[in-house]
Amino acid sequence: MRRFLYILPFLVFMAVACGQDSMGDDPVEYPMPEPDEYGSLRGFRDIHSLIKVNYRYHDCSTQGMAIHGDYAFVFSNKGWCRIYNLKKKTLACETILESSSDDNHANTAQFGSSYAVDGDSFPLIYVSECYGKGHCFVERFDGKDFYLHQTISCWFTVTDWFVDKDGKRLLALQTESTKGMSIYLFPLPDPSVPEVTLTEEDLLGKWHYEFDYRHIIQGGVCGRGNLLIAYGYADTDRGVHVIDLSSGKLVEMDLSDSLNEEPEDVDFHGNSLLLLVNSTNGIYEIMKLLP
Repeated sequence: MRRFLYILPFLVFMAVACGQDSMGDDPVEYPMPEPDEYGSLRGFRDIHSLIKVNYRYHDCSTQGMAIHGDYAFVFSNKGWCRIYNLKKKTLACETILESSSDDNHANTAQFGSSYAVDGDSFPLIYVSECYGKGHCFVERFDGKDFYLHQTISCWFTVTDWFVDKDGKRLLALQTESTKGMSIYLFPLPDPSVPEVTLTEEDLLGKWHYEFDYRHIIQGGVCGRGNLLIAYGYADTDRGVHVIDLSSGKLVEMDLSDSLNEEPEDVDFHGNSLLLLVNSTNGIYEIMKLLP
């Protein structure tokens, strides 16, 4: 009992001291972190796995990803496709592209703004063959199956195709060995034409970027005034190129310190930026975007 009486004044002193530290006239303030800025893209970094995805499907590696509404279309080499409900975090459907082949790497994919049939739930989707002749396969998804709607080609082999819906442009990315990449800008072809071959006469402009092999190109998407392209392997630098669609200026979102897996593709879901990786961690949320 006597020992408790000796300790009691000390406990009272500590309680008063702690109260003064947190409730005094000059409380300690912890300001919100400054948002990361990449051109016109602003937000707070928030990197965590959102949905687990098996990176091998029909013995093919995970490649492109396209998001419409709450559904993420995850493509694998040869054109295999798994569709995930991002809200429920469940697998909703499994299917395959009509353009499926050994040459169709499905390296990246994006939804356009045009619908093949009135009443369709999903707009046409643009898929980059990457291998072979580098076609852009435009396919319709009816809720169950894919149907090839249009095939776009160019006078050179295209690594990735990107749809700039706001600018009504189609961007063709050509990698140049270990010396970087060039992006060619074209008008977005009329989706009612089954086969389109783009020529130099169609060219609206060209951007060129030089960097080393560590920035190996993966998939990407146009949105919020930028073209975002994932880059890197598990054993190289990893991140996202952010290119201003008005000026062509490129800045880098370096994720090497926070991401160990190979990035595959990137897309927007509401106010979040999601990244598909080639591991069982599947889809990451990497940034909360500001309005």
